[in-house]
Amino acid sequence: MKTGVEFTYMIKLHRCLQKMLRDVIITDDKDNRELYLKRTYEWFNRQQCAIGLLPKDQQEKEADFMNP
Repeated sequence: MKTGVEFTYMIKLHRCLQKMLRDVIITDDKDNRELYLKRTYEWFNRQQCAIGLLPKDQQEKEADFMNP
């Protein structure tokens, strides 16, 4: 699939996501794990929107999902 985004950027994006998810999993702050995961998910969605990988209707669905 051609996205118009350089592959090296996609690699960096997914490495950052991997690091953030690793931090969520291994955190000692068990009480805030869900909050950290939510922030990671929101960050990743913002990145996808910024480069045009998330269509407008999907963005609206994600916003509704995150803020019921």
